[in-house]
Amino acid sequence: LMQEGVTTSSLQSDGTQEEFPLNTLLHMDETEEILGEDTVFTLNSLLNSKFGSNFRHRIAHGLLDSSQFGSTIGIYTWWLILHLIFRPIVAGMNDEDESSREEQDKSEE
Repeated sequence: LMQEGVTTSSLQSDGTQEEFPLNTLLHMDETEEILGEDTVFTLNSLLNSKFGSNFRHRIAHGLLDSSQFGSTIGIYTWWLILHLIFRPIVAGMNDEDESSREEQDKSEE
């Protein structure tokens, strides 16, 4: 969100800057515009919602034992986060490939 210019924190009256909690970030319109409705729903279900797996909450409060990290939910959460990390990198590679093809097409004319 920050890379897209979205404000993800607030300035407190005492001069400290506080990041918005995950719940706030996932309910921002910009998040859905950037990641898409399905991804935001999935992130909220996996990490935040009491009606989903609430994986983040369970990790943060020590409610998971180590075997649960290899569960279906654990592996899917890992994959989704990895996907989100590499998504901008892959998009940048695709942009570079497209501009290279355009330059090559111009030079062939």
